Amino acid sequence: MEGGGPAAHSVCMVSDFFYPNMGGVESHVYQLSQCLIERGHKVLVVTHAYGHRRGVRYLTSGLKVYYLPLKVMYNQSTATTLFHSLPLLRYIFVRERVTIVHAHSSFSAMAHDALFHAKSMGLRTVFTDHSLFGFADVSSVLTNKLLTVSLCDTNHIICVSYTSKENTVLRAALDPRIVSVIPNAVDPTDFTPDPSRRDDSTITIVVVSRLVYRKGIDLLSGIIPELCQKYPELHFLVGGEGPKRIVLEEVRERYQLHDRVRLLGGLEHQDVRNVLVQGHIFLNTSLTEAFCMAIVEAASCGLQVVSTRVGGIPEVLPENLIILCEPSVKSLCDGLEKAIAQLRSGTLPSPEAVHNEVKTFYTWRNVAERTEKVYDRVADEVVLPMKERLDRLMTHCGPVTGCIFAFFAVLNFLLLTFLRWMTPDSIIDVAIDATGPKGNRKEAARIAEEIYGIVPGSWADRSPLHDAAFQGRLLSLKTLIAQGFNVNLVTTDRVSALHEACLGGHVACAKVLLENGAQVNAVTIDGITPLFNACCSGSAACVNMLLEFGAKAQLGNHLLSPIHEAVKRGHRECMETLLAHEVDIDQEDPQHGTPLYMACMYQRTECVKKLLELGANVNVGKRSDTPLHAAARKSSVEIVVLLTDYGANPKCRNADLKCALDLATPHSKVEQALLLREDTILSEILYARESDSLNKSEEKFRSLEIKKFHYKLYLDFLALTSKYEVAHLILIDCALCHNNGYDLIVIMEMWWDSSCDWNVRMEGYRIFGKSRQRRQGGVNDQLEFMDLCLGHLARKTEWRRPFQTASHSQALVLMGNFYYPSICQMDKTVGHRQTRKFLECIHNNFLLQVIEGPMRRGAVLNFVLPNKQMLVGNVKLKGSLDCSNHGVVEFLRALGNAEGQTGWSFEQPGLMEDVPAYGRKFGTR
Repeated sequence: MEGGGPAAHSVCMVSDFFYPNMGGVESHVYQLSQCLIERGHKVLVVTHAYGHRRGVRYLTSGLKVYYLPLKVMYNQSTATTLFHSLPLLRYIFVRERVTIVHAHSSFSAMAHDALFHAKSMGLRTVFTDHSLFGFADVSSVLTNKLLTVSLCDTNHIICVSYTSKENTVLRAALDPRIVSVIPNAVDPTDFTPDPSRRDDSTITIVVVSRLVYRKGIDLLSGIIPELCQKYPELHFLVGGEGPKRIVLEEVRERYQLHDRVRLLGGLEHQDVRNVLVQGHIFLNTSLTEAFCMAIVEAASCGLQVVSTRVGGIPEVLPENLIILCEPSVKSLCDGLEKAIAQLRSGTLPSPEAVHNEVKTFYTWRNVAERTEKVYDRVADEVVLPMKERLDRLMTHCGPVTGCIFAFFAVLNFLLLTFLRWMTPDSIIDVAIDATGPKGNRKEAARIAEEIYGIVPGSWADRSPLHDAAFQGRLLSLKTLIAQGFNVNLVTTDRVSALHEACLGGHVACAKVLLENGAQVNAVTIDGITPLFNACCSGSAACVNMLLEFGAKAQLGNHLLSPIHEAVKRGHRECMETLLAHEVDIDQEDPQHGTPLYMACMYQRTECVKKLLELGANVNVGKRSDTPLHAAARKSSVEIVVLLTDYGANPKCRNADLKCALDLATPHSKVEQALLLREDTILSEILYARESDSLNKSEEKFRSLEIKKFHYKLYLDFLALTSKYEVAHLILIDCALCHNNGYDLIVIMEMWWDSSCDWNVRMEGYRIFGKSRQRRQGGVNDQLEFMDLCLGHLARKTEWRRPFQTASHSQALVLMGNFYYPSICQMDKTVGHRQTRKFLECIHNNFLLQVIEGPMRRGAVLNFVLPNKQMLVGNVKLKGSLDCSNHGVVEFLRALGNAEGQTGWSFEQPGLMEDVPAYGRKFGTR
């Protein structure tokens, strides 16, 4: 113990939440453990297994971690049975000579179990509560009752804020004198400002949070449209995942904010800083919060913080670094506007000044020092004997709950007594202490050699060689090698100095190690190679150098290959380097699929583009799950478009018999993109285009099984009921548009006014609707034969974006009259602003030449996409598009035009006189 103080403690940290899972509790446990080891205590961590990571692992400073083979029940928490974990925990407590059990998080079932078992074994217990809870909902009531049972005879409780202390004291009916407040901390070296990453032409508001109700995402959905409308230069950057993501996607769709609101999805902890430094303001909308590490991290990166005034947040930062608001849309908007005004006026402190102030507030060494005082206090307390413990359970927890858990305590003690009889404490070997500067690393290395087969002389922990390589200290590295350090020295996890140099992206250090004989294909016990670490760091130069020294790019003994890791991190140059060395571009990993699938999962657009350009199989992903499934699941419109442009099949179904469309968020941009690009029924009747017999084509068309109607729309079905023969002719003739693989869009007339409430239901792929006279419309079977119907609703939808999206690959056929905008000469609406916008949108997106002479008889229409690929040409207009009688424009099959080419005629009675004036406005460019 430092300074000749009390004796060192042997502390066992217990929680379901620990590395490799990332979060506030995980970071707290790890950082606190490291600082306690630094102060001379023995510390170990007990958690459940995470995938392949099970058994015993050693982390930095010899921190020993037990990954127990316990099943996860929900949200990374194990099941609470009180008894199944007793044999394992008892063996660890005895073997490690634990004196204090420190449990973390009310959500952790393993933490509650450990407290229960430790009390039965006569050990001192400490509990740290990281969250705030309510008192009314069912979840809170059950958790609070469990917490009451766990803490009624716990020696001491730690909370992260005074608000959290009040909450915990009330929830568990505790004596406030046994509850201490020790706040969280942040490592300021991990969160440093970088103003060069900001785009000063805009104002960026950053939100990093789990997208759940408790984090106030509903408030955020109200803030975004209000401020974006008021400040054109405002952008939002949102990091995080959760069930409320769909709320933000709907806001982005409704207000057309795709270019101003970026949803980044889930972030790994090491990526958070890179997101924070891109912003000017950090917004926290939490409805309840015990401490909120996120605002400390944001302030450490130099951002102005705007947050709700809830829970322990007012205690976290001083008033000059945070703007506190009430948890309402209006109050938060006011707070953000205040921050924007300060930013524009230049009155905000510089990022460096904010960082220098914040880094002195919360340090892990201070947290460890204060926690150590709690341990010293607890060590002097007397452990309650079983009789007094049972009395406290029955009196403190209520007559019913108290009796139940008193019974459980007796059963737990009897099971413990049986285990002690079967395996006495005296015959359990004492574990070697490898923690801290005085840890017995040599003995730990000997044991590790027996278990893992490590070469003699290896250290159980990181050596100075490891630290120099990881930090890129080339001079120190050369000096250590000259002093005789073995370049192949490894930890008990088989991590070499070359692994560390590559993970840090230090090419010069890696080259020195390789030139001095470092093993280029050394593999850790987790199956990680130096090449894998180089891809993780994103150093293409390091990747290239390792390959030149003989690194194997494809190894079968680790879970993620180097190319998968490069794609996952979005390191395109590393990926290209590997592919240039003949790595299989469609290499499928059992757990993570192909590189293309992983790129879609992590929304790495640049990697997706490059993989597709280099010939990756667009329909091969993870078993039956295709890359398109992954892109649809992640709501990535750009990637969906890329995949479909390269031939992805949207009808492929995964193991759950779902296609990509089934996985897309309803009414989202992804759903629209998939609908516009899905394979169509018309492609199945292309053979009919060579048939001279229209009747045969029509018979084949009628015999097709209806698979799906691809777009939700509101229609007046009566408009086509009597004209379905004509509709058939249109579809069969327009199958010619598929010669170049394009789909067909039919834009139909629709009506909407205040007297008509339209309803659409998808039942058995049938569409129902109401007429303008509010009569129930029947099922219009003819519409189901259509390739795709893109509808336009008067005053109810944004029609420009669907046209723009569709214009990438579809041909256009105008069918029927448009009630809105009312292109009606009788009512003189042809010159209205809405009418002009509508026709101009079609002109800009679909046609280079809309109408040579817009409404003249005999005018020739050229339907040409902007990419100059002719789909339908020389279409002759023989009538006008007049909607005064709400009739249907008849498309009759023309025998040919003067040039002898096939075209279509537009026929409708009632020609108008004054149309050419409009034609001059929207004529040929």
